[in-house]
Amino acid sequence: MEEEPPQGGRKRNKPVVKRSFIRVKKTLYIYRDGKIRTTIKPREVYLEFDLSNAWFKKRVEGFELGELILKENELIITFRKPVNLTPKKEIAWDLNLLSMDGFCDRGWIKVNLKPLYTLNITYENLRRKNSELE
Repeated sequence: MEEEPPQGGRKRNKPVVKRSFIRVKKTLYIYRDGKIRTTIKPREVYLEFDLSNAWFKKRVEGFELGELILKENELIITFRKPVNLTPKKEIAWDLNLLSMDGFCDRGWIKVNLKPLYTLNITYENLRRKNSELE
């Protein structure tokens, strides 16, 4: 039989650390001269990892350093491959109340939003009437 918690007491169990690790974002470390340095205590304690003789150096050429994951006995370094996302065709959109106008290499594109706007107002009025009746 479970006991009732005291008045104002917590009802859940206290949190327990299952896997101890720290994720270090790209903005929280510095990579210079083949070394990664991250701050533990500002202006006092730093962790430094030397990657100048790393076995994987040639395999990750052309990749960017991503997030670091620090565990109790290991460091996991993630890498990102830069992707060139240049659009094949460009289009500029102008969103108005009753239309959406676009311009691209084929010329002007006009999408009529009046039926959508009318539908929205109709159902909004129905919801308002229903809430007044309740």
